Amino acid sequence: MKKNRNLYVQKFMRRIHSFLLAGSVNMFKYTYSALASFTFMALTCINIGDQSVWKYDAKISCFSSWQYVYVVIAVVHIIPFPVLFYIGSKSLENKLISPVQFAGGCLIPLPFLCHGIIHICYRKIHDRFSKLLKAKKKAKSVGKNPGQSREKSLLRDKSESRIPIAEPSQKESDTIYNKDHHVMLYTLPSPYKAGELTSYWDSVIIIRRLLISALFLVSVESFIKFALITVLCIAFLVNRAIYFPFKNVETNRAETLSLFFLTFCGIINLLKSERYTV
Repeated sequence: MKKNRNLYVQKFMRRIHSFLLAGSVNMFKYTYSALASFTFMALTCINIGDQSVWKYDAKISCFSSWQYVYVVIAVVHIIPFPVLFYIGSKSLENKLISPVQFAGGCLIPLPFLCHGIIHICYRKIHDRFSKLLKAKKKAKSVGKNPGQSREKSLLRDKSESRIPIAEPSQKESDTIYNKDHHVMLYTLPSPYKAGELTSYWDSVIIIRRLLISALFLVSVESFIKFALITVLCIAFLVNRAIYFPFKNVETNRAETLSLFFLTFCGIINLLKSERYTV
């Protein structure tokens, strides 16, 4: 009875843990736009005379001590987050990383991204050197005794063809990735179609929010600002017209309509800013 009770408690805690991981990833994804806007707002400065001050309070000089905290947040989290989300979701689907690693990467993207790039480069260099070493050993063995080495290779090929390759069982994969992996995969790409371009549409949405938030807070002339925003909105609308990432047709139409109205508002603001500049 005690064993069954402990088993049920472990299953319950595992389920809570898996849903907490998936919820934390969704929280980072949906709060990214607000965090990026707030960070860029904290770093926006303007020039008044010879002095550079914060845009929202002229009493505060630009690049005060508290603003360096937001510089670190922008470098460590805001800028590398879209790249990590794309690479991480792809690696999670291919079972190259665990859900805990993916959630940790969403919290602090830059260290995990650097670690991933170093690991990928190391693996590629290691595989290339191992192939070269194998080729050299094979060439040496063929050069010493070509007839005998050929017979050995033929016997090895026959033996390898007879021996069946043992595939990993379902229990082994469950022990490695367990239900965290299943819940994370179900939560992330569930609204999207299967495919290379549509499975990672979350990264496209995150990049879209980052660029529009950054352009809205840049201290340039209003005409240049709204011109860039309008060009970006048109590019997003064209990209959206080419790809239909969602499974539901109504969701595809709703996103297309929202991007159309966003482009329309950008064109109106561009015409207004041109009238005021003239």
